Amino acid sequence: DHFLPKSRYGHFSVFPYNLIPICKDCNTEFKGEFFPAEKNKQLIHPYLDEDCFFNEQWLYAEYIDNGTGDGTVRYFINLPIAWSDDKKEKIKFHFEMFHLADRFSAYSVGSLSDILVQMKSYKEKGTSMEDFEECSIDSVIESESRANHWKKALFQAVKDKISVIWGRI
Repeated sequence: DHFLPKSRYGHFSVFPYNLIPICKDCNTEFKGEFFPAEKNKQLIHPYLDEDCFFNEQWLYAEYIDNGTGDGTVRYFINLPIAWSDDKKEKIKFHFEMFHLADRFSAYSVGSLSDILVQMKSYKEKGTSMEDFEECSIDSVIESESRANHWKKALFQAVKDKISVIWGRI
């Protein structure tokens, strides 16, 4: 898609840095003809923004236990203290503009279900929680190179509550 809309910035329509990867939902439901008109209302640009937006973690998740061995995941941002207010505002705006908390929670349902099924199966076969954590949780966290991928945050959230989850399944 075009970062700056063709309808207003036609002269940039074939400029490589104005062409960005974006999913259909984000483009049609949320971005549309949006373009940044205010300093504190800017989107993250995948080619032109600073590396810190991609290499420093700001996306997190929390596993919320419902008491039965199932649970849900809530996504949130926790911005690095050292960042400037402009950078923090950019992340907040981007996160809210694309409804990432809700969308990532929806994406994570299937993966969370898979993790819980795996966990139960491993537990029934006598695998220790520590071995499961190392092989099935840590390996995914370590192999995900994108600091702010929803799946990495999901696995970190499960790791944070693994003893509670393990005890309930």
